[in-house]
Amino acid sequence: MYNLSRFTAVNGIPDREEVETWAENYFHNLLTLLNAFFSQVEIDDALDRMRKIPFAQLVVEELENESEEVKKIAVDKVMELVEIEIRYMEAYAGR
Repeated sequence: MYNLSRFTAVNGIPDREEVETWAENYFHNLLTLLNAFFSQVEIDDALDRMRKIPFAQLVVEELENESEEVKKIAVDKVMELVEIEIRYMEAYAGR
């Protein structure tokens, strides 16, 4: 059975930039959804909830039919963005 990827690959190597762009869009779409909920709670509660979200698991599930390399690139990028967002929220909360 042939598995068709949503990402371009050259000689079996996924296009890192394309995967990272997907990961950025995926994260920002999730964040837009989460902000609707986080805006209803105190910043400390939002931070606690943000830390409990299994972002890596969500990415892996979304990319279940992709190669392990694609999943790793995407998870690494999303987790980088999560850390940036948490640091931003901590700064806003005065931590």
